[in-house]
Amino acid sequence: MSDDQLFREVDEEVRRDRFEILLKQYGKYVAVAVIVILGVTVGTVFWLQFQERQQLAASERFAAATQLVATDELEQALDEFAALAESAGAGYQVLAGLRQAALLIELGDNDEAIALYDSLAESSGVDQVYRDLAVLLSVTHQADDGDPAVLSGRLEALTADTNPWRFSARELTGILAIRSGDVDRARELFEGLSANLDAPAG
Repeated sequence: MSDDQLFREVDEEVRRDRFEILLKQYGKYVAVAVIVILGVTVGTVFWLQFQERQQLAASERFAAATQLVATDELEQALDEFAALAESAGAGYQVLAGLRQAALLIELGDNDEAIALYDSLAESSGVDQVYRDLAVLLSVTHQADDGDPAVLSGRLEALTADTNPWRFSARELTGILAIRSGDVDRARELFEGLSANLDAPAG
């Protein structure tokens, strides 16, 4: 046996001894760490599958409620959207709330619809874009008889250049300006919308 082979064997033996010592000292900790990692992984997979099933169920319920609207079963649809708004995950919860409010308007219950829009607008669990939409819809359904100054104040943040609802908010602000007698402000808003190439044609 050459010296190189002898040194390699001795080195391997030393490494093996060190590994066995480390295994005796820390083996139980490694085993616990492996079990924890496996547990977290399995738990995460089950949780994701559960969420996926919940989303699928909410999607099917939303589609069924929408079909009830299509067949003029509005009261039943209203109940379904209300139930979804209470129990579904964040996405369908908001959509169901908006559809519920729209149905209330269609059924002539403006006050309850406005209260629902305002509730969505004030909910911290709702994405800002939907909260702003709820404000816009609430103000829209109060534009004929609500206080123009108060309603315009609620729209102010929505008229910012970065807000996705800015064009509708500016148009509505112009309508409220006419109601309050501020024709110059209304003209300024409408001319700005007319000149803005990004504004929807309508």
